[in-house]
Amino acid sequence: MINTLPRGIESVPTFLSFFELNNIPFAIVEDRIHTVEKNTDSKDSLHYNFKKYGIEQSEEVLVLEKEFLEKNKELIENYMAWYIDKNFLSKINDSRARLHNLKESYEKIQDNSVERFIVVDVFNKFNNREIEKNLDNKAEEILNSSFVRSYPRISDIQLKYSLLGYVLGNALVMDHRVYDLEINSDQNADCLFFRKHKFNLQFKSPLINLKQTYSGLIKKAVEESALSFGQSFSEVLSSQKKVLDSLEGLVNRENSFKNNNRAEDHNIGFEKMNNNIYGIYMNLSPFLVKKKENYYHFEKAKIGFAIKVDGTTFRINDAPRILDGYYVHPFVNVTGYICFGKTDWESIGVNFTREYDFYRSRDASAETLANILRRGEMNLTRGHFGKMVNGFSDFSNIPIIARSRYEALNYARRNSIPEWRIYNND
Repeated sequence: MINTLPRGIESVPTFLSFFELNNIPFAIVEDRIHTVEKNTDSKDSLHYNFKKYGIEQSEEVLVLEKEFLEKNKELIENYMAWYIDKNFLSKINDSRARLHNLKESYEKIQDNSVERFIVVDVFNKFNNREIEKNLDNKAEEILNSSFVRSYPRISDIQLKYSLLGYVLGNALVMDHRVYDLEINSDQNADCLFFRKHKFNLQFKSPLINLKQTYSGLIKKAVEESALSFGQSFSEVLSSQKKVLDSLEGLVNRENSFKNNNRAEDHNIGFEKMNNNIYGIYMNLSPFLVKKKENYYHFEKAKIGFAIKVDGTTFRINDAPRILDGYYVHPFVNVTGYICFGKTDWESIGVNFTREYDFYRSRDASAETLANILRRGEMNLTRGHFGKMVNGFSDFSNIPIIARSRYEALNYARRNSIPEWRIYNND
């Protein structure tokens, strides 16, 4: 890799430097350089400072620019290689080093504790965070992969138009001064006659300013070509960054939960109640229920259950219940017990008498615990659909907040309840 910046492209003399050094006046018209000669019989002429000059056609500006690139091929290619190293290859190497360190950190925090099982596996299952699965394997694939280190060549710089013509348009350089050429039929002491057109001279800038601007444009064209060449490296960087960011977030999150007796992530949490009893819960946000054309508002609730742990196995103590006090709902009694009716728990992998091994069946065990919370949420939000569940009471004791969809939507907006949290139970 090229770690030191090569001599700057801006310092390389262009053909403008030749004209400046020899004080040769010239005009640029229609992207061609035309030399200004004294005492010629040219049809085209310059009237400047009470003197007449002939205009002779010389060369296309684009040809001169391509010759400049070829003449300085080694310097420019070294500069592009340095640019690729600085903006792509060094970042890829840094990213791989960070990925290696993160992978080591991730491996160090792996353990078979029930806390990690709940925080990582159960939380991810409940929140459907499948993107974090096998991140360490993806990191390993990147670290073991290789890419072809290559650099652009001078032929990769494709000039479609002249850079000098782009910045100048039609212009005259005379006595180290740059003049815009403006088509005008008015009489003027200083003017240029070219192909039946009369151009007046309008001072633009000193020649030294043009040289600096022009060198900057050449540098920009070289860097844009290097940048275009480096797009394949950008794709490598992008794929690395995606895994890197996810793995970094995972490591930070797991470290923040490590050795804690309680944790929350979004709307799910856990709390260690004693040596081998762990409570797992979810925070249910406020919602509306539609039943028989009427709409009812239910407040937020904390739904949870407990598991009893023995080594790497656990048993589910009971079905989920309301944990944060009295909750008004047809399916909840005064003690917080939720009515589940004739729920087929086995259909979602739940058995209150069996033992689950979260070491041998980590994914399935996590899915089971997440399903228990989902079932508790479903009973409260959609459990009165048809005659699926007979609760402790009906809706007669619950205030009606709306009698139409329109009223319900307005009520939901006023109370910051998303539209999707209006559940139809008819």
